[in-house]
Amino acid sequence: MRWSAVQFCGGGRSGIFPYLVCAFGLAVSTVLGQTTQPREYLPREKAALIDRLIEEGSPELVEELVAGGTAAHRVLVARAYATAAAKNGDAAGRDTDFEKAAAEYRQALTMGSDPDWSESPRRKFALTRWRMELADLILRQQCAGDLDEFEICYGLTPPPPRLASRLAAAVSVYREADAALREFVSTLAREEELMAAEGIAEEIGPTARKCSLNLGWALVYAAETSKAGDPERAGLLAEALRRFDTAARESEQPTERFSAVVGAGVAFRELGKQDDAKKVLEGVAKSSAPQEAKLRARYELARALLKEREYEAAGKVIAALNAPTTAPASATAEPNGDGAFYARLGPLLAAQCWLAESKRPSTQAAEQRRRAVDALMKLRESGGAWAIAANTILNQALPTDARPEMLAGDERLALARRLKDSGDWNRATSAYQAWLGGGEARTPAELDPVRFEMAECLAKTGEIRPAAKQMGELFGHTADAELSRRAGRASLEYWRAAAATGLRDDETELARTCLRVAEREPGAADADDLALCAATSFERAGQLDDAQAAYARIGHASPRFWAARSASLRCRQTAWEHSATSGVDGGPMARALVADWQRLADELKTTSSAPAEGGREGATVELRAQALLAVAELLASPMLRNYAEAEKRLAALDRPDLAAGMAARALSLRMRCLRELKRDDESAKVTSELVIRASAMAPGPELVSVAAELESEVGRRMNDGQTEPAQRLANEVVPVIKRLLDQVAADPQRSGDVPVVTFSLARMLVQAGRAEEAAPLIDGLVATSPDDSNYVRYQALVYERAARATGAAYDAQLRAEKAWEKLLEDRTLRETAPGRYWEARYYWLRWQLEHGRPDEVAKGIDAEKAWYPELGGAPWKERLMELADRARGVAKK
Repeated sequence: MRWSAVQFCGGGRSGIFPYLVCAFGLAVSTVLGQTTQPREYLPREKAALIDRLIEEGSPELVEELVAGGTAAHRVLVARAYATAAAKNGDAAGRDTDFEKAAAEYRQALTMGSDPDWSESPRRKFALTRWRMELADLILRQQCAGDLDEFEICYGLTPPPPRLASRLAAAVSVYREADAALREFVSTLAREEELMAAEGIAEEIGPTARKCSLNLGWALVYAAETSKAGDPERAGLLAEALRRFDTAARESEQPTERFSAVVGAGVAFRELGKQDDAKKVLEGVAKSSAPQEAKLRARYELARALLKEREYEAAGKVIAALNAPTTAPASATAEPNGDGAFYARLGPLLAAQCWLAESKRPSTQAAEQRRRAVDALMKLRESGGAWAIAANTILNQALPTDARPEMLAGDERLALARRLKDSGDWNRATSAYQAWLGGGEARTPAELDPVRFEMAECLAKTGEIRPAAKQMGELFGHTADAELSRRAGRASLEYWRAAAATGLRDDETELARTCLRVAEREPGAADADDLALCAATSFERAGQLDDAQAAYARIGHASPRFWAARSASLRCRQTAWEHSATSGVDGGPMARALVADWQRLADELKTTSSAPAEGGREGATVELRAQALLAVAELLASPMLRNYAEAEKRLAALDRPDLAAGMAARALSLRMRCLRELKRDDESAKVTSELVIRASAMAPGPELVSVAAELESEVGRRMNDGQTEPAQRLANEVVPVIKRLLDQVAADPQRSGDVPVVTFSLARMLVQAGRAEEAAPLIDGLVATSPDDSNYVRYQALVYERAARATGAAYDAQLRAEKAWEKLLEDRTLRETAPGRYWEARYYWLRWQLEHGRPDEVAKGIDAEKAWYPELGGAPWKERLMELADRARGVAKK
């Protein structure tokens, strides 16, 4: 049991961290065991068991033992909840337990409305004690943390709103108990023998004094935490003074008397009666009072002196408050009691005193400010309310427009942190750099947290890569395990943001950071996520071997195992595709990939316990379909050309539950296979179905692939002389590509795809016989990239079509001629792209013939033939020779 009543130093609070339980003063046998009502009688063994369970904090077990009893038994459950709350290390759980304890007390107090039960003085007195227990619970426990923060941040930040309502509740319950106890005091004066017979005569006086004293402190706190200008404030303090005066005169306990005197000093100070406050508090500080009382008195006296700007006197009191002799005076004194709590407030008061003095003209002003900043920076590291108070004072001491180079060491750091807290990231970064480059000898333990904070500011200013690198360096070398963990995670976050820009180096750094974090935190809950992030980043960076190694880190028990297997094979296939384009014989690797994809598909089909990735139903079915599609694509590749076997595998993918994008890819491949197998009727049906599917597909990589395949089919039909079917299909494909263009144009991340899709749309429009619609599209591409010969050539072809469609209208004719002429301006074209050169030469010469220059055309072709007898080969040799004959024929006429 800490104190028999609310302790004088702040109503029995235990300081900011230890939430010690208040042991309430009535034993089970006293409350219920002595009653004459058989239904409320608790056997001795049961009462002893309940006592132990209350001490252990087991409310559920106590509730079982009193089940079926009256509401009076709820007080036992309330005490058990109060004990459980005090032992609960979780703040939210502790508050919940205290709320439950308060609710149980209120349930027990409903017995007061039962006249049959509450007719005896002993029971009425028990009800009064329960009220005191409830009021003590509210003041000493529920208000404890908020009152500690209020003391630490005194006058710096407003108290939390819930504190006012809780203090009001404590005052209300204390008043009810106080009124009842005054009646008992009057009854005791008249009928002392009756009270003695009830066994409560000796308790009435002490209990009444304790209740009045506790109420006085509750009133003081209610007044201190009230809003400025509250009209009830003076009344609360005046009532508290009366109660403190009575307690100081009548109490038989020294602790209660000194509690009342200190309370009076605080009330005088809050009422503005500073002389009375200083006199009273100085008396306690110089008296033979217990050490806790003297510490509290010095603290309150220092507050009063600071308020009066008596800084020299305040400094002496604060020095005494901070002196080593302020340790508990005896072995029975509580080391975490309120005296120690108020001693801990000494450095905060000292810093405020030094800052106040530094504002006066003095040669010591800079030194006083430096001492204050140093003290506040240390307090800031304590976190919680200490950090809030320290930051608030620092903000007042260092204006945000201060220049770092004009400040001393820790003043720069304080300014940097203030700027960081206010969101001025650029200036905060400069202040951090000034502190780090100040030249003072610093230990890694001092430097590393500051580097972490500076990296956070760099990230906020958009310097993501420098921030990520700095966090990565901290992660690698700091000896602070928690700081290392936070730096690693921050580096991971920043590299992820940097990698979003698509640069390969950033993807590589992200992947490496994922692996470093995973190695440092082997049991992390997101280990699979880290491995997957590393693998996909390596894959995007083109480091396929590293990507496969990262995918292999995802074990069979992981829900992502099968997806990782599939992705690893995808990396191998990408490597094969790269090797195939470099002239390496890719046949053996392609066949090995076919076998591995097929093995994965078989395992996914037969492994009934295969976990679905991320818990999604059907995910393994989708992975199997992807594997089968990969098998078919490899079989149909130029390396293997096994179209019949590929088409057979694709038949297994003809199912209604297949994802739309995958179904369209499968249809695209099947269309190609059937075309190669000369099964034209089936190919035409699949093509029609593919167009319908493509029209309903969401824009994305699959739609790009399908659109490219359909465009290829249009070209095949055109080359085979199937002009009308090709034109019909091209008209069906145009809306698909238009929808795709709208999607990529609206996505800033895909701006590089816009020219590609626009060019594709222009080609389809020409194939569809709509060259006039294609013209503005190709004009825009040429205007953006005038040196791209692909665009210029197609622009010329578009104008050719338009000119022929309009009967060689002059403007269309001129544009076509100029486009071919532009291509021919490239003197390297004949060597680098001979087919394109002879095409452009033919069309340009043909326009010269249209302009009536037959001699020039014939001579030009003859000159070309003299140097290049083959004239580019088929089909241009035949066309140019035919054009020369026509020119000579026109010239003879």
